[in-house]
Amino acid sequence: QSLNRGRFAFPVSEERVDPRLRSGDIVLAVEIRDSHKAYPLTDGPDEVIGDEVAGEKIVVVVRSEGPSGMAFFSEVDGRPLTFSLTGGLLKDAETGTTWDDGGRATSGPMAGAQLAPVPSRTAFWFALTLSIPDLELYVP
Repeated sequence: QSLNRGRFAFPVSEERVDPRLRSGDIVLAVEIRDSHKAYPLTDGPDEVIGDEVAGEKIVVVVRSEGPSGMAFFSEVDGRPLTFSLTGGLLKDAETGTTWDDGGRATSGPMAGAQLAPVPSRTAFWFALTLSIPDLELYVP
């Protein structure tokens, strides 16, 4: 990919390229209040990441197909939930409820509940680091 060889369609200063990831890697960037954090999507497996941004507990679902990622606040009606993937399905440990990638509970005790989405966007790494210089990068 030309982005990962330092070839951009417009002028980019070499000093501004962030070397923590390859320029053309795709990330999911979340924003809570004034905090921004990026989660790598390129070359990763399907996974669930429980994390905290700006004091808020969130869950990030990464899917290798695409790649794509979704982020939700991991609390429903004041109840904190912990998520994992079981056979490719998103489930919470507390109730065993199954959730879809849109954050809706599809079966189990919480069926019909909805996780609140975290403001997020998918972008190339270089584009985010150029526009958000203090971007935090999730590292497992």
